[in-house]
Amino acid sequence: MASLTFPELLTKISYVFKSDFYIYHNKYLVGGEESEQDTIATYVCDLQDESIKLLEENDLNIGEIVYVQNVKKYKQENFDKKYISVVKLPQTKTLVEKTMQSVVDIVLKVKQWDVLPISDEEASKMIDKGETLTLFKNREDIPNVTIGKDMFPMVTMKNWTEVFYHVKPAKNDDELNKLFTRFNIPYFTLYGLTRYMTI
Repeated sequence: MASLTFPELLTKISYVFKSDFYIYHNKYLVGGEESEQDTIATYVCDLQDESIKLLEENDLNIGEIVYVQNVKKYKQENFDKKYISVVKLPQTKTLVEKTMQSVVDIVLKVKQWDVLPISDEEASKMIDKGETLTLFKNREDIPNVTIGKDMFPMVTMKNWTEVFYHVKPAKNDDELNKLFTRFNIPYFTLYGLTRYMTI
């Protein structure tokens, strides 16, 4: 596998976070407010060592939580530092940490991940034709959930079998079910959290 360049890493990140994102402890990426408006799920990127090194080499490890205002403009304008800042507001830190707790703290404890229970034909309908699929129709232990291509950034017919899932059903009527996904991408692992109602 060829070495990844910093611009290439930013391009990959922009497929997940269209605009802003946070770098948490130089290890995880969390979507910012603008990026979160464009997604169905909550995403966290768990960076591999090569990606972490690229952040360090480009002076993005300057604080516990670093904010990148616009990933595309940051790349286009030759990594202008005006798009980078260290997060100091307590409420912003709290929001980022809550995302980490709701996603990463859970996925790191999952002992068994399962491949999406769909066929190549169904995957093609979702990825190539943009159709939605309903999972778990014949499962009594897992509530049905509808999935679509927009839930899986960077997924193609060549790599969809690298998407794994784990479901935490709601414990009561006041809670939502939680569908966690894990997508093994070169240079980082993408975790997703989709909350959904029992129908």
